[in-house]
Amino acid sequence: MAHAGDPAADGAHLRLSAVERRRNKISDRGPNGPRRRKKAKEYDTLFLDVRLRVKAKRHPDLAALALKRAQHAVRLPPGAKLQRLRITGERLQLRIRLEESWLPFVPKDAPAEAAPAPDASRAVTMMLLSLYQMLHFARTTETPKAVKRRRSSG
Repeated sequence: MAHAGDPAADGAHLRLSAVERRRNKISDRGPNGPRRRKKAKEYDTLFLDVRLRVKAKRHPDLAALALKRAQHAVRLPPGAKLQRLRITGERLQLRIRLEESWLPFVPKDAPAEAAPAPDASRAVTMMLLSLYQMLHFARTTETPKAVKRRRSSG
């Protein structure tokens, strides 16, 4: 069994990172007298990044995977936006952005109205599944519909 930080049995390396960026904006309104009003706003954004390095021998068609086809493999939860998708011969990188008021985990039995914020744990799970799907798309070739029709009729 592979340990955390050790390469997997097939030689793949997975790196997952989460970066939270918080910005506080404070503005003074009103005249320069003793009555000043302060208005504070907080912006909270979470960036999730997952990188997978595989052996080129095990996935020789990864470099030929079209970006548009790879984007069809990416499935994200509501509230998550795709920030970056990079594909090379040995690497897959996927970065998403969760906007303000994200939650680390939302229980399944929580009502939808009570937790409208994006679920970070679900986003990570969906990112990993998207990487797996991209590897699958790289293994399978996209055939035109005309070739499929000829195969089914003959």
